[in-house]
Amino acid sequence: MSTSFIDFIPAKLHDCNSKNWYVSYYVKNPQSNKLERKTIRLNRINPPSVRLKFARKLINEINEKLNKGWNPFIEQEAARSFEKLSDAMRLFLQNKKKELRSDSMRCYKSYIKYLDDYLTNVIKNKDLYVINFDANKATDLMQYLYNKPKTSERLFNNYKGFYKTFWNWLIENQYCKTNVFQHIKSKKEREKNRKYIDFETRQLIKNYLLNNNKTKFYIFCLLCYNCLLRPKEIFMLKSHNFDLENKIIRVTGDISKTGKTRIVTIPDDLIELLKTAEIHNIKPEYYIFSTSFKSGKMLKDTRFLGKEWAKLRKALKLPAYYQFYSLKDSGIMDMLEAGISPISVKEQAGHSSLEMTNKYIQLINKKANEQIVKTKAKF
Repeated sequence: MSTSFIDFIPAKLHDCNSKNWYVSYYVKNPQSNKLERKTIRLNRINPPSVRLKFARKLINEINEKLNKGWNPFIEQEAARSFEKLSDAMRLFLQNKKKELRSDSMRCYKSYIKYLDDYLTNVIKNKDLYVINFDANKATDLMQYLYNKPKTSERLFNNYKGFYKTFWNWLIENQYCKTNVFQHIKSKKEREKNRKYIDFETRQLIKNYLLNNNKTKFYIFCLLCYNCLLRPKEIFMLKSHNFDLENKIIRVTGDISKTGKTRIVTIPDDLIELLKTAEIHNIKPEYYIFSTSFKSGKMLKDTRFLGKEWAKLRKALKLPAYYQFYSLKDSGIMDMLEAGISPISVKEQAGHSSLEMTNKYIQLINKKANEQIVKTKAKF
C-alpha cells in the first residue's frame, strides 16, 4: 500500500504480554517525506495494571494530537513532555523548598494548589500530561482565577507571573519547549488601597501602643516608618543585624527582598528606644520580634502582623485604607517632603530603581502651581 498521501499511522501498544512494553506510531518526516516510527517505552511504570491504564490514555492523547495535525518532526517535543503535570508540580515544589523562604514557599504552594484545583474540578483530568496543557488551557485557567470573587487585577498579575515562572522551570527541566503563558497580557492595576497616615493619626497609634504596654509593637512600627523596612524583613532581624553605635541596620541578602545586602540608617529617637529594649542582650539565635512581638525562636509572618494591626485599627476606629504598609509609604513621603534626596530614600527603602522612589514625589505635591494660579492668560 502506498503511503505517499498518508501523514501518520495511529499509535498502538506493543508486547503487552512481555517485559518490553512500548507505544509506537508512524508520522511523516517532512525532510525525507517518508513515514518514520516514534516509540515511547513504558517499562518504568509499575505495576502492569497501572502501566496498561497509562498506555491507553497516552495512545488517546497522541492520536488526538495527530488528528489535529501535530507533527513531532516539525515541533520537536521535550524529553519529558508525556509525564503528568501533577508530578512535575510536586517536583517543582520539592526543588523550590531548598531555595525559598517560608512565606514565599507558602505563596508557591497556594498557586500550585489553584492549578491542581483547575485540573481536578474544571477540566476533570488530574493526570493530564504536560504536553496537553496548551495555550488555550492557560487562557482558560487565568479566566477561571480572574472570575473568583476576591481576584483583583494585581492578584491576577501575580498569578500570571507565577505560572510563567513555573513554565520556565518546566522548559529548563525538559518537560516542554514553549511557555504557554507568554501570550497572556497583564491587567491594568488599580491604585493601591492604602493612604498616607498623617501625623495626628500616627500620634493616636503611638499613644495606644505605649499606653497598652505594646512598646515592642511600637518599635516594629518605627522600623517600618523611619527605617523603611518591609514587615518580612523586620521579622527576620536578629541582634547581629543591629549596630547601634554606628546607627545602622545591616539588612543582609538572606533577609532583603532583593537578595542584596543594604545598610539602613537608624534615627536618634529610635536608637534610644532600641537601647531601652536591650536588643543587644537578646540571644543571638532569637528573632527580635516573635510571638507577641517579643524575642523568640519562632519566625512569625505577615499573617500574625495583619491580625495585630486589625486589632489596633478596630480599637482606634481607623478606616481600612490605613494598612500597616501605609507606614512605609508615609515614611517615604515624609522623607522626600523634608528634602532628603530621592537617592538616599531609595537606598533606605531598598527600592530596585529610582523610578519607584520618584513615584512618591507626585503624591507629596499637594499644593497648586502658583504660576498657573496667577496666569494672566485670557480666553
